[in-house]
Amino acid sequence: MVERAQARPDVVKWGVIALYIPLGLAFLGLLTNALGLGNLDTPPQLEWTLFFFVSLSVSLYVVWEAGRGKNWARIVVACLTLLTLASFETSMAYLSEFGSHPLLFLSNVATYVLEPLGTIALFLPQANAWYRKPVASAEAHSIDC
Repeated sequence: MVERAQARPDVVKWGVIALYIPLGLAFLGLLTNALGLGNLDTPPQLEWTLFFFVSLSVSLYVVWEAGRGKNWARIVVACLTLLTLASFETSMAYLSEFGSHPLLFLSNVATYVLEPLGTIALFLPQANAWYRKPVASAEAHSIDC
């Protein structure tokens, strides 16, 4: 297996951090709601809590893999970000609840600002160069005569 010779560019590092922040805030929101301290009147049912926990865990894994240089992961991150942005209009329909709880407000702002910025960072030219697979040298492919 060929390892990357280049160190992870700062733009990727900061992009991944920008992607982790909304996920961390979403996890805190899930935890506070499950404990009855969040913005919901009653804690969510166990099934919904588990569903969101698993969803957040999968998202964390994908961001982690993107931070490790996996091209498939940054493509999945881009798709998830597009789905999130597609739901922005629906979220705005519930504008009165957008900031009904300080943690919910921070989570929403982080999701709709930091997530797109972090995703864009993963596709900047410095990041693209790092995500490209290393090209095997011609010597490795030569046939001994």
